[in-house]
Amino acid sequence: MSVDLGKQIAFELGQLGKLVEVNSSLQRKIGGREPDEFDVFAFAAILHSFYNGIENIFSRIANELDGGTPDGSNWHRDLLSSMSKPGSRRGSVITQELAEELNDYLTFRHLFRSIYSFELKWERMRKLVMDMERVFREFEKQLANFKAD
Repeated sequence: MSVDLGKQIAFELGQLGKLVEVNSSLQRKIGGREPDEFDVFAFAAILHSFYNGIENIFSRIANELDGGTPDGSNWHRDLLSSMSKPGSRRGSVITQELAEELNDYLTFRHLFRSIYSFELKWERMRKLVMDMERVFREFEKQLANFKAD
């Protein structure tokens, strides 16, 4: 992995860390109550940005080490899937288990882009919001292991 790719990944991880803090802050703000529609909108935007940041990292890895990102209408899913498998010039970036968890964030991002924000349902987002910090920490750990190889 080039020094430049390492710096790009570090930058993206920093941005994702800030996003995790915003998510945690909003959770503290609402306390134990159900989020209102504006909180739901905010959480949805956070979830959308969260997967975008992860995909930015995957795209950078694919561009440098795999010769580019996948083609076709399912390229987002194919990119995620490819990161859980070794490439010709790299080992697996993440485990299959983490890829499955991240797929839920990818699915949400697609939904977020496809519906009106007033159609968002907290019940469908709750687990993603509550698990985001844990998923991020696991992602961070697996990326560190990947970079160390």
